[in-house]
Amino acid sequence: MLKRFGNEYLLFLVLTAIYAVYLFAFRFASFTGIFVPYLFLCFVASNRNGRSPYVLMLGMIVAGAVAVSFFKTAFFIGTALMPALVLLICNKVSNRYSSKAVILSPLPVTIITASIFFMMPEIRAEIETLIVGFIEQATAGVAGANPDNLKLNDAFSIYYNQRYELASRFISLLPALMYVSVAFVTYITERLFYEIPIKNLLPLPDFLLLVVILSGLCLVITSLELHIVGWNGIVITGALYFMRGFDIVRYYMNRWRILLFMRAAIYVLVFIHYFLNIAVVALGFISIFKNLVKEDCSEQNRR
Repeated sequence: MLKRFGNEYLLFLVLTAIYAVYLFAFRFASFTGIFVPYLFLCFVASNRNGRSPYVLMLGMIVAGAVAVSFFKTAFFIGTALMPALVLLICNKVSNRYSSKAVILSPLPVTIITASIFFMMPEIRAEIETLIVGFIEQATAGVAGANPDNLKLNDAFSIYYNQRYELASRFISLLPALMYVSVAFVTYITERLFYEIPIKNLLPLPDFLLLVVILSGLCLVITSLELHIVGWNGIVITGALYFMRGFDIVRYYMNRWRILLFMRAAIYVLVFIHYFLNIAVVALGFISIFKNLVKEDCSEQNRR
């Protein structure tokens, strides 16, 4: 399938092994399912000019059919195969860098997820039961056999007492969370495998501001359904502005020639710290109205 040994061959072997564990090992399906989309898009992007990606796509679908795992195969198609196709098409059609791949690639899995969980209450109830069970197991592991041993002011006690509400909120945000996860995978893949100048921020369409305003209005109206729509809109638009803000952070890390290990530490903090998340989102939002990146960027700023 691959004509030469090297990083691409190693990536293919790792991807095949993880995908096999994802399909056939039930205990590790959730863990390996996190890595499958990213590794698959990396392989597709590194072999985008050949036939290998399309052969691999077909092979993985056939493997899913052989494993008789409809849900896992559908998850792979939505989170890996569709984004890969969108990434290939968008970068072949347009010679200019755009945000089409990042914005469009998560749409299929987001629409499917929203349709399933809002139009099929039995599946929603099943997922909610699984989440509640996970919270109960986590609390029992801390408190011992009896959850009543938890202190009233303990954070785990709060999670345990509000487990049904937390599960319901998580399911309500699941379409947005699926969108964000696929969008981030596509965004990172583009940054790694496509020659995008570091001064080029993720271009976002003007209508995104309208989405933010409408999502905010949905949160003001006293309607549960509109609240769900509003929070999903806020999460999605916030993630897109975060990616643009993160481009600005990367630009200044490069411009100021920050040491590699310090960059890594800053990037980790940006992703895991709540207030830094908000700051980067605000940075991306402000950059829509004010140019925060100088145009006279030297060639050393290219990755």
